[in-house]
Amino acid sequence: MNSEQIKNNENIENVGAFLWFSTAVIILQAWFIDPYLIIDALVVGIMAYYAYSKASKKALYFGTGYYVLGTLLMIPESTSLGIGIRLAISFWMCSVCWEAIKLNRSSNYALTKNA
Repeated sequence: MNSEQIKNNENIENVGAFLWFSTAVIILQAWFIDPYLIIDALVVGIMAYYAYSKASKKALYFGTGYYVLGTLLMIPESTSLGIGIRLAISFWMCSVCWEAIKLNRSSNYALTKNA
């Protein structure tokens, strides 16, 4: 494993840690606001586990997509500051996804070129 792959795995683990934090926030919302949010917490928790513990790229992609979708759905009922923070986090998560995709393409290219 080269240094780019190690850095990419660390970035995926950072996204996983953020998803763990998001899971905790959603659990608090489920506790105080709407008990049906516990299903949302389970989904995000599963993605957080795979992104943080396994450095899974699929969990990264699904977690990012889920967060971006949540951000888009929150736009009508959120403040400008809240939207700005969520968009900044979405940008960070998307940039980690893009780096993972580029690394995956370059490693696939190197494997096929050497074969």
